[in-house]
Amino acid sequence: MEKFCTSLPNDLPVAEIEILARGMGYRLSYLPKEQSAFVHEPRSMGRFICNLKLDEARLKSATYFIND
Repeated sequence: MEKFCTSLPNDLPVAEIEILARGMGYRLSYLPKEQSAFVHEPRSMGRFICNLKLDEARLKSATYFIND
């Protein structure tokens, strides 16, 4: 997840991020009103997360963290 998260280029559309995430077996939860989303791995029960900050459904920043 960390490698996935840090490899996402800024300005990438959220739709493309979702396709990439699905290809890795991850799930994307998009919160359009908050202009954010997060990618998580269902097998880890949400422990490893990539937090996405968006602007007009495009990536502004991606931060990896472990949800303890």
